[in-house]
Amino acid sequence: MTLEEIIKEKIKRKGPIKVSEFVELALYHPESGFYNHYPPVIGRKGDFYTSSDLHPIFGRTIGKFLDSKKFPVVLEIGAGKGWLAHDILEEYRGEYWIVEKSRIMQEIEKEVLRNFSNVRWFNNIEEIPEFQGIFISNELFDAFPFDLYKNQEGKWFEILLKEDFSHELCPPDEEIFPLLDHYREAEFVVIPAGWENLIEVLSKKHTGEILIIDYGYERDELVRKFPYGSILTYKNHAFGEHFTKNIGEQDITFFIDFTLLEEILQSNGYSDLIIQTQADFLIEQGIMDVLQEYEKISDEKEKIKARLAVKTLIFDFGRTFKVLRGRKIG
Repeated sequence: MTLEEIIKEKIKRKGPIKVSEFVELALYHPESGFYNHYPPVIGRKGDFYTSSDLHPIFGRTIGKFLDSKKFPVVLEIGAGKGWLAHDILEEYRGEYWIVEKSRIMQEIEKEVLRNFSNVRWFNNIEEIPEFQGIFISNELFDAFPFDLYKNQEGKWFEILLKEDFSHELCPPDEEIFPLLDHYREAEFVVIPAGWENLIEVLSKKHTGEILIIDYGYERDELVRKFPYGSILTYKNHAFGEHFTKNIGEQDITFFIDFTLLEEILQSNGYSDLIIQTQADFLIEQGIMDVLQEYEKISDEKEKIKARLAVKTLIFDFGRTFKVLRGRKIG
């Protein structure tokens, strides 16, 4: 059966499903989900690439920051193909833990990181022991499944998907109403499924700092920019079709609400939370110094590539991507 047939059979059996159930299968089905494909879908030859795919300077700048803080453990969740970890580990000397639920991505990461003996893998967040150090992520929170809600004449409805992938509206669960009330100016709103659980489990095991890199906005700006919802799809480095099309063949993502992420972190004991642009963070951490060091050992062609990469990291990705930092004491 194709993935589309698997999902339709599930809906036929149990009735209309939540959007998060659909997205979970489309992205993470063990055989046919987007993140379990061969060849890998991330990178210049895939459907999208991240800052870490752009140039090693990105990861090396972060690695210098991590090494300067002498964190005994770095935990990264969702390490992609492992290139960010690879570039960080060129500078950072402590233990490096990776949580990766995609078996295919884990295989790729182990190959990329085969020369580093200080890396340890876990299949899920529940497996990690208690640790002191820093939790980092790069484009993790935008890769979660999400539910979709519609504001119709001041009344909220949840969107469910039927067997033909058309939708029906139903009353939301009562516990979601206080959150939806924050989005009164929007017609559609995306609410991620799973952020709370991950952060709750992490907070029980973690003491130290966090460094979260992702694309999105604080709530007021997000609603102003995306009153009809912030869902995006990508295929072959271009915008894809509606998220119910090309099932398993296109990435499904969304601009995240950093205000919501802050609220969840605060409710789980994280404090001193600050948000800055990726550009400001990289400049603050000395990316221009890293560029100068790189140029000393590079030929002219590599120098030009490095300068263009830094320009993209600061002036293109640098404004859309944000960095959220904070800490948890005890």
